[in-house]
Amino acid sequence: MPEVVWLGLLHYKYGLKDGVSLSVKLAQTACECLQDEKKRLFANISAYQLLNDHEKTSVINKLTGTQELILLKQGLVWLIAFYPKCPLSFLFDDDPPSHSCYIDQLSTFKDFLSTQFNRREISAMFTQATAVYIGMVTGVLHVRKQDGLAHLQAIIDYPMTEESRQVAASVRACITGILGNIIVTQPTTWATYFWNQGLQLEHCDINSIWRRYEQSE
Repeated sequence: MPEVVWLGLLHYKYGLKDGVSLSVKLAQTACECLQDEKKRLFANISAYQLLNDHEKTSVINKLTGTQELILLKQGLVWLIAFYPKCPLSFLFDDDPPSHSCYIDQLSTFKDFLSTQFNRREISAMFTQATAVYIGMVTGVLHVRKQDGLAHLQAIIDYPMTEESRQVAASVRACITGILGNIIVTQPTTWATYFWNQGLQLEHCDINSIWRRYEQSE
């Protein structure tokens, strides 16, 4: 969840259509700024941690003056305010949002996070599907016509149709395989930092977490 949480946050702030559009724009821009030819999946946050300073500057330069950069910063402000070492913090250049300015919105951010824990929940499924879509449009993920992911657009009807449920299963399997491999081959500190920082923000109330999880089942 820490790797794709930014995608869900953009959905939460702007709706599915605009959230996907913004995340794709950032991922494609990052791909264009890579100095080597090796493709990278910019759906996961840790991929941005691997950008060097020149590549980060190039991303900012390409987005500066665009509405997309403004919306990205507004959409991700909670993530950076509460997790200042987030790899996407470079989007804010030298003016990161202050934790104290957004502390009164922490409960709302927690409400959003609660929709992402159960990967079969609708919001979390859309987050994972967006990660797969980014992989497809940036040429990192190639799908055959006979594969379930070839009908990714059916996810919009999840979980109401059999096709959407089958596509969702393919999405979950794909995310598990791709991100699992990335985490092993390109380990970063983001996921560990995400969970540890969460405990710094607020002590873990395990009973409350279980109650929310059971209600979502």
